[in-house]
Amino acid sequence: MIIDNIENLNKYFPLDVRLKKAYDYINILDKSIKPGNYEIDGKNMFSIVQHICTKHIDESAFFEAHRRYLDLQVILEG
Repeated sequence: MIIDNIENLNKYFPLDVRLKKAYDYINILDKSIKPGNYEIDGKNMFSIVQHICTKHIDESAFFEAHRRYLDLQVILEG
């Protein structure tokens, strides 16, 4: 797991070639995007947009783990 600012994502491009494509996609997003699923590269790369309230660090929360996917989570507002 990596926790960092989106401005530093380019440092991780060597880890997976898809990170550059994700970075380009994130840079065109704005907070007016509607919730839903969006294909970025067909079924190979997609975005799930949700409007949710994040939890405070003091609240119990579980980290996700994936064996099959690389999961990049971005907070656009808040």
